[in-house]
Amino acid sequence: MVIEILPATEADCPRLVQIDKTAFEAASDSAFEHVLFPPSGTDDASAAKEAIFARTMREDPSARFIKAVDTELSGDAAVVGWAKWHVWDGERGMPPAPAEREWSGAGFNAEACREYFSGVDRVKNKVMAGRRCLYLQPVATDPAHQRRGVGRQLIEWGLDEAARVGFPAYLVASPDGYPLYVKCGFVDVEEVRMDFTRFGVPRVCTSRLMVRESP
Repeated sequence: MVIEILPATEADCPRLVQIDKTAFEAASDSAFEHVLFPPSGTDDASAAKEAIFARTMREDPSARFIKAVDTELSGDAAVVGWAKWHVWDGERGMPPAPAEREWSGAGFNAEACREYFSGVDRVKNKVMAGRRCLYLQPVATDPAHQRRGVGRQLIEWGLDEAARVGFPAYLVASPDGYPLYVKCGFVDVEEVRMDFTRFGVPRVCTSRLMVRESP
């Protein structure tokens, strides 16, 4: 299997959403994902996410959508993973996250998303706001192609860019992704803890803001 990392385009959005969905459903911590983004049983949630991806590609100059392409495959199936990196290289660095996000439409548990992502935004604002940096969120690999180094190559694309410009790279790690990020040289900065008991999952999810400083 030969993998090439290439820019993703709006035409790739349906495949990116499909990979995103199947990858997180296969994760061992998918119960948290299902609380935040409950399966709707319709195509509405996928269509909404495709529209968000396409709009971000068009309107957010910091966003870099990349895809992992297996050169031995063809068509949509050749895209076996993807990631989105933000590159904040202007003098003002990363803009502060909004005080409150809007969570509406198909595919979102508004109450759970508001609670979880407000915690994520707090630590990002505390550590990253105003810093020139890169930020990875998310990275996803088709479960049929996992454990073949696809995710690592998508991460290393951003780390190479961070080294080139001399900026730190950040991410928020889920429990499932944490071991890979440690192997890639990221270290813990802050924790985000949320008790999902009142949403039907009697466990605490611990996500970690991590950084890899530029060499």
